[in-house]
Amino acid sequence: MENKEIDDGLELLKKVIETNEENIDNNSRILMAFEDLLNLLGEAESTLRGASYTLENSKKVLVRTSHILENTPKTFEFKATKEELKARDRFIHSIPKSIEAHIPEKLEKDLILLNNTISKVNGKSSVFKYSILGGIGSLILSIILLGTKRIFYSKMVC
Repeated sequence: MENKEIDDGLELLKKVIETNEENIDNNSRILMAFEDLLNLLGEAESTLRGASYTLENSKKVLVRTSHILENTPKTFEFKATKEELKARDRFIHSIPKSIEAHIPEKLEKDLILLNNTISKVNGKSSVFKYSILGGIGSLILSIILLGTKRIFYSKMVC
């Protein structure tokens, strides 16, 4: 019977040790979480201090700006002399309203031919665009494959 009591005592001691270890682990996790919360609180306080400083500076700038705006005249007047007004009118009237252009027949035919050629090229540009996109896609795929090959090779070597 004494042997059984010793076994029960050892088992009880083992359970007490296990629960103490679990409590120590839980307490350390709680302590780390508490420290994280304290760090977050410090960061929040720092951010709020910076925001309050910025708010105070903005308030000062707005007050200064409002004083400046109150003291400025509501309309700006530009007074030109009669000579300046006449010079402006002469300049405006000297600008031609339209310009005549005489296009030779050969140039007109060349322009029509150029327009047709551009229309054909626009139809082929989609093929060119998809070729470029396909090349870029192939390049990206080859880079990805090269990277994965290096990773697997380094794992095999180590």
